[in-house]
Amino acid sequence: MPQNIVINDSGNWKDKSKLIIDGVPQPTIIRSSCLYRLNAIDRRNPPKGNDLSPVVQHGSDAWIIGDLAMQRQGLYNFESANKLHQVRNYLYAVIPQSMTVDRALICVPDADMATNDSLQALLGHHRYKRNGQIVEIDIKSIEPVDETLGAYLKCIQPNSDGQSLFHFPSRRNAVITVGGGTINGFLYDGAGNVIDRLVSPLGTRVMASSIAANIQAIGDMLTTPLISDVMASIESKHTHFEGIDYQDILSAHKKTFCEEFQKILLARWRQQTIEQICVVGGGSYLLDEYIELRPGKFFRPDNPQTFAIEGLIYA
Repeated sequence: MPQNIVINDSGNWKDKSKLIIDGVPQPTIIRSSCLYRLNAIDRRNPPKGNDLSPVVQHGSDAWIIGDLAMQRQGLYNFESANKLHQVRNYLYAVIPQSMTVDRALICVPDADMATNDSLQALLGHHRYKRNGQIVEIDIKSIEPVDETLGAYLKCIQPNSDGQSLFHFPSRRNAVITVGGGTINGFLYDGAGNVIDRLVSPLGTRVMASSIAANIQAIGDMLTTPLISDVMASIESKHTHFEGIDYQDILSAHKKTFCEEFQKILLARWRQQTIEQICVVGGGSYLLDEYIELRPGKFFRPDNPQTFAIEGLIYA
């Protein structure tokens, strides 16, 4: 029987949550993972939101999600420690109409270590306003899932020719996601069981912070550029920031990033026999040169930022 499923994947930098209504996946809308809490004055006359940047109101709270929150210098996920708060707001942002939600899949770095009890508080009835419209939902099931699971499931799905992205899905394969805050890797056996994990704080935010400091020094600025602004600049591949060309700085940092990535892999998985490694996530493009030098072993899908969320349709 077709179900209503919401998949929450609000990363440190981008929100890639997805809604499936009656078994039909709705278009994925990538929003900025930026939240801004409206003050008492703003709540009297809240700004008009849209699908890319909705305004959600629940109880005495009102929040902007996305680009409008960026304009007001809201907090990104890597700047906030309240996971439950984040998940609730992103669920409200992605569900535009009243419905029963049969399953809510919450992507976390490690489902076995998730604060499952706090996420279970999201079960049940919710009533909120989204862009001024009242929405009521009933969430029947909350399921924390490993953030690499969707990518793994998609890699083992055969295409029309019977081939899968993992050439030998019955052997050991791995998925590594490169995000804003961390690098997370999961090694799967041929039956789809996680047999080892790789976790490192080497996310793109660390690199962006270092680049921001370099830009400040070169430009003789009084203040360091916002990390979020630098991350946005890097993602757009526009290597100019306030008149400063930092292409050479970025190239040097990418080289260092690849070297550190190699050290992390060898430290954890040197003794493992791994057939292939799929690299996904918003920061995966930083490893393009590394991946190109290792064809057949490493690959990055064309849509690395939404690849994992699309794969969770098979969960």
